Amino acid sequence: MQDLKSIFAIDNNTSYAAGNFGTILKSTNGGNSWFSQSNGSTMNLYYVFFINSSTGWISGDNGAFPNTGYIYKTINGGNNWFQLSTRDFGISSIYFVNELTGWICGTNWFGNSRRINKTTDGGYIWVDQNAGGQWNPLSSIFFLNANTGWVAGSEVIKTTNSGLNWYSQPNSGGNSINFKDAETGVTAGNDGTIKITTNGGFNWNNDISGTNNHLYSVHYSSDGVMCAVGEKGTIICNTNLVGIKELNKNIPQNYLLHQNYPNPFNPSTNIKFDIPKNEFVTLKVIDLLGQEVAILVNEKLSAGTYEVGWNASGYPSGVYFYRLQIDNFAKVNKMILAK
Repeated sequence: MQDLKSIFAIDNNTSYAAGNFGTILKSTNGGNSWFSQSNGSTMNLYYVFFINSSTGWISGDNGAFPNTGYIYKTINGGNNWFQLSTRDFGISSIYFVNELTGWICGTNWFGNSRRINKTTDGGYIWVDQNAGGQWNPLSSIFFLNANTGWVAGSEVIKTTNSGLNWYSQPNSGGNSINFKDAETGVTAGNDGTIKITTNGGFNWNNDISGTNNHLYSVHYSSDGVMCAVGEKGTIICNTNLVGIKELNKNIPQNYLLHQNYPNPFNPSTNIKFDIPKNEFVTLKVIDLLGQEVAILVNEKLSAGTYEVGWNASGYPSGVYFYRLQIDNFAKVNKMILAK
């Protein structure tokens, strides 16, 4: 089975997946079974995107050096695909906000440059945009609307002015990125890595995917179903992403940082805390040397009881501390990672 590099869910029933050597798959029964489609090529296909049930695009490259990017389009649900144009870089991702306006991103390995292009005619003509920052590969692009978008690679960069300017987001990165709304987003990466944000990408937290296979694409459907695909034909759906969540609407009387559970843990644990009023909250994980290893919460929260998960699969066994900082209140607890 060829590696699958991209998945797109239109609704609970209809999804598309794409991968190496021209692989295109479609499901019409919620992913229970898949059948093949063809664009008539053997190019490596890295991203599939549909704006509605009929119109969609697939991007990829020739897998050669120097690399050439290809874009294919369908207007009948994938029954037929036609080639739009080629680009002088490998196109890793494509995204449209309507039938005319869209973006592609990728990397020109020959010129050591990362690239972002924009179209306003459905993909026939593309214009270069300033990718910003230092050079690194770009693998996935997502736009919430015509102005606000993110691109993922070894880091996540964000724009709020339709791609004219981009700025880096900390502690981020992945092979694929997708957002459910302006605040809640997810990236998928190598070794089954899943990272989520609940504040528009200001900070990202690890979560559990249930696989160690590399994940190449992740997507939310319009009704909130999340699916990811990766190497060896991996397809996972409805992953229960934790992130930070409010446990109840009762207003606590005091600040409180609970003991994590389970403890000791391997590799994931949960941390609960109470705040009696609306506050800006920071929750960090620190190692024995006093070095910050993870930022779990860094945002303003309403009064309530919250819980956040920490996946320590990428960290060595040992003693760690988690520190809650809220205005003049601070509390530190100890936890043990035992692999």
